[in-house]
Amino acid sequence: MVMVITKPEFFNIWGDHKDFLLWIEEAWGVEAVGTPIFIFYSKLKAVKAKLKGVNNDLYGSISQKVNIARQKVEAVQSRLLQRHYEVNLRKVEQDCLHEFIAVQRADEAFLKLKARNKWLTLGDQNNRFFHSQVKARNAIKCLIDSEGNRLEDPAQIKHEVVSFYQQFLGQSYAGNEGNMMNKVSALMPNQLFDESKLFYKRK
Repeated sequence: MVMVITKPEFFNIWGDHKDFLLWIEEAWGVEAVGTPIFIFYSKLKAVKAKLKGVNNDLYGSISQKVNIARQKVEAVQSRLLQRHYEVNLRKVEQDCLHEFIAVQRADEAFLKLKARNKWLTLGDQNNRFFHSQVKARNAIKCLIDSEGNRLEDPAQIKHEVVSFYQQFLGQSYAGNEGNMMNKVSALMPNQLFDESKLFYKRK
């Protein structure tokens, strides 16, 4: 028998649930007979199945649940406007709000992970999506010339870059090394991305 353990997909929203540890404890307590590695494999498989079932029960069709929870909040608040003297409605409103916030957070978490997975899946394939993202991040959309004017026209940007380096390289090299990066940085106002900053700091 060949045991294949695939990397399970884990949603952080699971860990925020009050019963998360109980789910894991229940699944890990499954009885299994065999070698230690087979028992370990069986327990991992049970945990994966448990989380998958919980996910379907609590977070399946999450966007639809967000809409339902929102409608419940709006309905209760509408009743409160007409019957504000009913104390019980206040409690119902709080419960509905907690439910709405919980499913909304779950929906946002799933959408964020879905977007991240799209980047990892498409980006790692070295395809058009990956290159379009890199090109968009590396594009220079404006320059500030030596007189402080903002240039956004591609032809003007091209001319300014060529003129800058013609002037820069035409000067004596002595004394330029120390302020070369300052000149280039002054010419290009765009900030580096955070990961680029960290890279240069490590250098």
